[in-house]
Amino acid sequence: MTTPSPSVIPRSTNIRLVPGPSRGRVEVKNNGMWGTVCDDGFDTKDATVVCKMLGFLGASSIYVAPGGGFSRIWLDQLACTGTETDIFNCRHGGLGNHDCTHSEDVGVTCSNSNITTPSPSVKVRLVPGPSRGRVEVQNNGVWGTVCDDGFDLQDAKVICKMLGFRLASFTYKASGGVGPIWLDDLNCSGNESDIFRCLHRGIGNHNCKHEEDVGVMCDNVRPTDLIPLFNLTTPRSSVTSRPVNVRSSKVRLVPGPKRGRVEVKYQGIWGTVCDNNFDFRDANVICKMLGYRLAVSTYNAVAGNHKAGDGPIWMDDLDCIGSEMDIFICPQNRLGANNCDHNEDVAVFCI
Repeated sequence: MTTPSPSVIPRSTNIRLVPGPSRGRVEVKNNGMWGTVCDDGFDTKDATVVCKMLGFLGASSIYVAPGGGFSRIWLDQLACTGTETDIFNCRHGGLGNHDCTHSEDVGVTCSNSNITTPSPSVKVRLVPGPSRGRVEVQNNGVWGTVCDDGFDLQDAKVICKMLGFRLASFTYKASGGVGPIWLDDLNCSGNESDIFRCLHRGIGNHNCKHEEDVGVMCDNVRPTDLIPLFNLTTPRSSVTSRPVNVRSSKVRLVPGPKRGRVEVKYQGIWGTVCDNNFDFRDANVICKMLGYRLAVSTYNAVAGNHKAGDGPIWMDDLDCIGSEMDIFICPQNRLGANNCDHNEDVAVFCI
C-alpha cells in the first residue's frame, strides 16, 4: 500500500473558523477529528488559502486565537504560495507534527471586499510576524530591536502602518532579540510615515538590554477576541503573581484582576486613563500599586475587547519614570484635563 505524502491530506478533510463565519480560530478536520493550526510561520499567504477554501476573496488579518482545548494541533510551519486551492497541499511539517501549544492557535479574518495590502517597508519587521511579534528595524543593512522605554500605541501605530496594517492593537514585552538595539525613547505623534522620523535618542543610543525589546500586535480591523500577549520566552511557571491590597482603593483594572481597563479614583469618583503617551513605565507603576511584579502589555481597552469607560477621564499624558509608588505623583496633565474620548482608554496586563 502506498503511503500518502505528508504534505497531502485526504479530500474528506474540512476547514472552519471558530466561532466564524468570517473570523475565528482556524480548525481543520482529519480522519473525522477537528484540530487547530499553529501560528509558527503562518502568514498572509496561508491565510489567503484558508479564506478562499471558505468561499471568501481573501484574508484581512491574522491573530492569535487560543482556545483549542484538548484537540489535536494538525498543522505547523505552513508555507503556502497563496495559489493553492487546499491548505493541505501547502508545505508543512507533517500532519500532527508540531512544537506548539494551544496558546499558539492561529485565527484569521476573511473578507469579500477588495483587499489591497500596501507594500510593506523593508525598514521594519515583526518577528515571528506577520501581524505580531518583536519589533525589528533595519539600519545600514543590519537588523536590530527597539527598546520599550517610552514606547506607546502612537509608536506602534507608525510601525503597523509601515507594514501595511490599519492600526496597532497593543504592545508587549518581546525579549529575545540579538544584535544592536537601534531605537530607544521613541516619541511618535502617530502620523509619521517612517519610524525613523519620530523623535528618539539617536540611532544606536540606548540604555537598554534585549529583555526590554518591544513587540506589537497589528490588525486591519478592531479585534473582538484578541488577548494581550505576555513574554513568550518566560515560562508561566517561573512567574509569580503577588496580588496584595497595596493602594488598591486608588486604582483598579476592569474587569481585572490582572488585566483590563485602567481606572483611578479621585475625590471618590472612578475614571479612566487616556492612552496618549502611555508606556510600560506608567503601566509598571499601576501594576506595582496593585501588588504585581510588572506589566507585560499595554493596549487600547476598546481594541482589546473591554468596554469603553464612562465618567471622567482623569489622566492624560502620563510620564512616569517607573519607580513611583503612586500613579498620582507621576508628571501628567492636570487631573481631568485631557483631549481624549473613551475610545482612547488604556488597559494593562500585570503579572
